Amino acid sequence: MDSLSLHPTYIPLIQKPRCCAVTCLQMILYRNGFGLYDQEDLAVKFGVKIDTKEAAAFSVAMPIMTKGNFDEGIQTVESERQINKFFIDNAINLKAKSYKLSSIPSLINFLNEHINANHDIMIEYHSNEIHAEDKYHGNYVHDGLIEGLNLSEEIATVIDPEPEHRQHLYIHLKTIEKSISKTYGRETGFIVVEKVPSSHQVS
Repeated sequence: MDSLSLHPTYIPLIQKPRCCAVTCLQMILYRNGFGLYDQEDLAVKFGVKIDTKEAAAFSVAMPIMTKGNFDEGIQTVESERQINKFFIDNAINLKAKSYKLSSIPSLINFLNEHINANHDIMIEYHSNEIHAEDKYHGNYVHDGLIEGLNLSEEIATVIDPEPEHRQHLYIHLKTIEKSISKTYGRETGFIVVEKVPSSHQVS
């Protein structure tokens, strides 16, 4: 089959400031039948850091980031243990595994395998080329979800929670590969989430 897609697909949700990762987690939980968790509750639980000017978007005091593209939001690919602890603490039979680009021999094969297995794939990437038109004008780290893949054209469908972006992006794998490489700074990659029997949850 030339085009692959998760089943069911996502219901796109919109993020609060710096909450792209936890909004993606919201969508993963909902797609897998675990209900709609409150985004702000998840932001507090995962220690999302915000800019001081964004405080009015939240009903509770949030940790403040040091500077842009340094410690805002959360570092998604480094959050495997934190995500799995959340799953265990809430009796959710999912498990997460982190993959940096350097650990993936073939990006198209990696995505093909996990989409065929109906796994959720959260991508953490540098914005430079994918969102070159943004008001931010430069490099920031952002999260989305890979929902589908066109194998012949090597284009992935990415769900983007940023309110100022289109919710469905169609991005060539070469662009994705560059955006998660060390080209623009910290190497990033993916968090893959799959269903497991509840007795097999990881700690």
